[in-house]
Formats: sequence, C-alpha cells, structure tokens
Amino acid sequence: MINTGLTHEKHASLVSVGIDVLCLKSINLCIPTAAYGCGFSCVRRDDKYKLSGIVTMDEAYFTGRETTAGTSKKRGRGTNKSKVIVAVSLTEDGKPVYARMQVVDNFRAKTIEKFAEAHIEKGSKIVTDGFKAYKSQKIKNDYFVDYDMASADSADSKLKWLHTVISNAKAFVLGTFHGLKADDLQFYLDEFCYRFNRRYIPHLAFDKLINSALVTPPIGYYKADGS
Repeated sequence: MINTGLTHEKHASLVSVGIDVLCLKSINLCIPTAAYGCGFSCVRRDDKYKLSGIVTMDEAYFTGRETTAGTSKKRGRGTNKSKVIVAVSLTEDGKPVYARMQVVDNFRAKTIEKFAEAHIEKGSKIVTDGFKAYKSQKIKNDYFVDYDMASADSADSKLKWLHTVISNAKAFVLGTFHGLKADDLQFYLDEFCYRFNRRYIPHLAFDKLINSALVTPPIGYYKADGS
C-alpha cells in the first residue's frame, strides 16, 4: 500500500516514478510490454470520462529523445519537440481536479476543436490564453470561453495550475525516463494523467490499473506502435 500523506498542493505537484510500469514488470513483463499495457489501459479507462465545469487549456512542447546517432538536438521548436494540448479541470475555488493531454500535429483551430469535442463536455467554461485557435466560431458556440491575459507567472493567472501540471509532466518524461521517442510520448502522458486523476487514492492505483487491463480489449505490441 502507498500512503503519501501529502497536502492538496503537494498532491497536485506529485511526480511519481513509473510505478505502474514497474509493478507490471515485477510480474515478469518486460518494460516495453508493461509500458504499452499501461498506456492502452490508462487511455481506454480515461476515455470514458470528459472534463467539465471550469476547464483550463493550453499548448505545450515536449522534448523527445534524439534517436539519430551523431545528430545533436535542435533547440526551440525543432524536430525533437512534440506538440501537446493540455487541459485541466478546476473546482469553483480554482483547485485542479482532472487532466487530459494529447499529442497533436499542430495547434490549428480544427485540432483544438477536435480535442475539445473528444475530451470536454459541451457547455463547460474553457479558460485559456489569447491564442487565435481558441477564438474559432465552433469553440465559442459549444463552450463559454474566458481569455486569461495575465502573465503565466502572475499570482492572478487562472492558468497557474495548468502550467504546474505541464511542468510536472515534463519532469516525469525527462526526469524519470530521460526523454522518450516521439512515438511513445502519448502512452506516458496517458499514464501521467491516469495517476494524476487518481492521486487521492494512490493505494488503489495498481488495483484499478489491473482492472482496466482486464476490461480492455487485447491489442498486440506491433499493432500498438503501428508496425
């Protein structure tokens, strides 16, 4: 049993080692198989739910591990940067509740609309920055949109918890796994969100993961990575 005894704020900033993957490895599954098992079980389970109420949204860039030998990583928005849409729902008093993250090809309006339709209940209030993709007519029709123009570092920013979650996810990927190939990033973001969304019941996390795996339709490793 895991009993963190953490406060709300520490729970929200919790960056866990890949305990789900390691637990599956302990029952003689290799790391790649365990990782894909966690990824598919986590996303299938969380796909049953949508964020609602107050939902903060933003875009983020995740640095992947360079796989080409002898080639240095590019800085800024180079080829080793993966684009990710991040959404975090909040309580009425601004505390984080649930998170969803999705790797995307771009941050165009159509991509934002598709993410919102899949992961956010219509009629919810979306809080985001002034990025033009959030000003599409469909987003305005389906959701109440609040544009937070405060600096990300400002105490008044309504996106501060969203940025905290993004920072923790980056630390999870870069610190725990020392970077990932772009093709694998979504699986680990799904695992991060799965555990973040269940951070108040850490002692049940593994049992719930096993239950999710049991009700998830089987999928082969090579089919999972598109090979």
